[in-house]
Amino acid sequence: MSQLGKSTSELVVPAFCTKGDDACDEDFGLYTCGAGLPSCPADRPSDPEGVCTALKSTVSAPGGTPSELCVGHSVSLYEEVYSTIIQAERYLDISSLELADGIFLAAIRNAITFLDGKDQTIDIRFLTGMPDFTALNQDRHLQRFMTNITRDIREPTRLRPTRLRITIGQWFHAALRPDVTAPEDLASWNHAKIIAVDGRLTLEGGHNWASNAYLKSSPILDASLVVEGDVAKHADRFLDQQWHYICTSGWGLLGYSGRYFVSFPDSRADDCAPVPLMPPGVTGDFTQTKDE
Repeated sequence: MSQLGKSTSELVVPAFCTKGDDACDEDFGLYTCGAGLPSCPADRPSDPEGVCTALKSTVSAPGGTPSELCVGHSVSLYEEVYSTIIQAERYLDISSLELADGIFLAAIRNAITFLDGKDQTIDIRFLTGMPDFTALNQDRHLQRFMTNITRDIREPTRLRPTRLRITIGQWFHAALRPDVTAPEDLASWNHAKIIAVDGRLTLEGGHNWASNAYLKSSPILDASLVVEGDVAKHADRFLDQQWHYICTSGWGLLGYSGRYFVSFPDSRADDCAPVPLMPPGVTGDFTQTKDE
């Protein structure tokens, strides 16, 4: 669905639904095609109608069938996020300014559940920067997100333990105090938007995983791209440096440094993420510090 060159008034913006609405996919907040609806409703009467599309990002297990939902502009963005993540075989880095929400959250959750279905040992690191200014405890903020993205993973048992190892980390630097309540309290934070897979594939650019900002009316114009090859190792190397910072506690030279992490399964509660993520030899000269 190409929307480039069109005015905001011409953008396809679907009607978003909520829990309890008939024909609503509650995770994506989008209407299901054909479920008692004559067509795909638009967000506003003046908007073009939504487009019925089979979404890959609705699949949560290998071999699953995509659900058909009424979508709008920028559908390729969350579809690409999902498609990149599910290619992970051993190592996965996901970095963002803020933790994903809305449709992005649903797509990422399904991708993580899909990886669990591969029954392979995969190390996954989520990195974020912007704190939840309404949260009194940032660890709980991260734990809520962890609970959300692992919601559909099969319950681990002694005979069939999960082979995913997930860590969510956050860092920000507040020049004067630790009890940040607004963005202006911050001096620095993680702002990288990267999905890096096995040191061979990366999606990176300017998009945050924020549904209201990118998927509705008057969206932010941003650009991201997918690249393959050795360049992906540099993305992991860059994120390794940030994880090294998170896994080292204490105060910074100029003020308070907020560093938090939570782990899944709970048995890893005291373990920070592997640094470097990929051991030497997995993808050639990954640990070399000199940039080629």
